[in-house]
Amino acid sequence: MKEASNLIDCIADSMWCSVCACMQTQHKIQLEDRDLGSEGVPITNAPTAPVMPGRYVNEPVHGAVVQGIPVSRV
Repeated sequence: MKEASNLIDCIADSMWCSVCACMQTQHKIQLEDRDLGSEGVPITNAPTAPVMPGRYVNEPVHGAVVQGIPVSRV
């Protein structure tokens, strides 16, 4: 019984190492692809989301519900 337990433990360790190596390789490929971009040229600045001019981040939108209370313009 002890030998079967050791064999199963060895098989589990082998599977663990195999999966970890595959995951590490996949991460390396994805990071390289991210850093080089789609054209193979290094990306210097990450793209940013456009910002609407004249709006503040915490300013509620007209008619929006904030914590269950309707907001209206004064």
